[in-house]
Amino acid sequence: MLKGHIGEGIIGAANLFDQGALCLIESESNSETSTFAHTFLSTNKAHLELGIPEMGELIEVFLKHPEEVKTFFNPRNQIVWDALSAQVEERGLDIKTFKHSFIFEGALKQASSKITKPQADFTQVFKDYVAS
Repeated sequence: MLKGHIGEGIIGAANLFDQGALCLIESESNSETSTFAHTFLSTNKAHLELGIPEMGELIEVFLKHPEEVKTFFNPRNQIVWDALSAQVEERGLDIKTFKHSFIFEGALKQASSKITKPQADFTQVFKDYVAS
């Protein structure tokens, strides 16, 4: 999804989200969430608001790990992002200065290190890791 005005495509985009699509919104600013993005994110019908360059990088990661990306960036998992933000801030950094794909790949590595059985379902391991 790209930027737009409130009311444009909300029903269609919400249906896509509900059917499992990765829903990204083009960021209009690095510092503020647009009204359009706020509407989708606050109704839990989009995953992220990103700039175009990072959007391409995240789509590449999504093609390799679709379910994990949707789980990690699902707006219903906002508690995960808030916890990460707090940890980063404790170290005197701002989470907004890191690319989402970089943060996701770090979480992916952490979840991978938690696998104790070779036949484990990685998607479930990752979902459990995010939930924890």
